[in-house]
Amino acid sequence: FWSPDSQSIAFITPARRSAGTFDASYTPRLQQPELELTWSLLDLSDGSSQRLASFNPTNEMIYVITYFDQFAQSHRLWSPDSRALVYGEVTAEGDLIISILDIAADRVVPYSIGQGVLGIWSYQ
Repeated sequence: FWSPDSQSIAFITPARRSAGTFDASYTPRLQQPELELTWSLLDLSDGSSQRLASFNPTNEMIYVITYFDQFAQSHRLWSPDSRALVYGEVTAEGDLIISILDIAADRVVPYSIGQGVLGIWSYQ
């Protein structure tokens, strides 16, 4: 996802699992498995990237990610000032919330702004 100021690209990858976490006794559930993703940021000025935060996306967020090219002009995940990202996630308790990552903060920590399945920034 290109930032509005064209200085950064936010991208999503599968979250890294730590070694040795496989549970051979695990019995799969019949419901949809959890999908953990990680937000990362590519700085186009120097080519560096950094991981920002991991999250479990809502079904609606998965849909937008899957078809991001179709939503590029109508569904903005970047704030108009390129300072923050908004997204839908499922908490460990199963609550559906909208979270924001303030990219410009000294320490990037996601924070919830309320219940919901997908957040979209308005245009300026």
